[in-house]
Amino acid sequence: MTFFQLGSFNVPAMWLAVLLALVFSFFMSRAIGNKSGEWVWNGASLYFLVWKLSYILFNFELFMETPLSLIFFNGGTKGHFLALAILTVYLHFIAGKKHPNIYVEAPQIILLYFFSYEVVINLVEKNVTETVVHFSVLAGYLVVLVMLKKRRMHFLNRILLLMIMLELLLLSIFQSIFEKESLTFLWMGITALLISKKSKEVKT
Repeated sequence: MTFFQLGSFNVPAMWLAVLLALVFSFFMSRAIGNKSGEWVWNGASLYFLVWKLSYILFNFELFMETPLSLIFFNGGTKGHFLALAILTVYLHFIAGKKHPNIYVEAPQIILLYFFSYEVVINLVEKNVTETVVHFSVLAGYLVVLVMLKKRRMHFLNRILLLMIMLELLLLSIFQSIFEKESLTFLWMGITALLISKKSKEVKT
């Protein structure tokens, strides 16, 4: 894993990729006409808090001995998937009550985020082939979104499924499908599919 030196801290490149991908996917979604807003940042904040605070749940004794350890540590892989589960519940059952357009927008942004993340993380880690391939996928995906928006078409489930299968294929080529990154994409891909099924109930 690549790290960046910020003062006395070593910041994982993954964190930088996560932040840049989130910001990029949010603003690109807005640029093509979506009204994505509060729910995006609520979801991101919810994930971060659960992931960070889950350190207490999975390392309770260590936390009690050294409470300040919470500043430097997180819930790790267990905390990551717990946070994903909570995020899925939020997106699927809670956010839609206040933001009904989430059922149309969330699947698009989820894929935008992951494609952007793959471009950034591979660029930072100097994986040229992976960067080029994922950039091509990202560019193609953006073209599809723009075309659908111009024709005022809903984000078709079959397009969503096709893009998810394509990304899973690429991940299986460049790494093990059972690595955390691949399993995370699979989880959120399934979440996107489940959310998109409700999009027909929303008038856009």
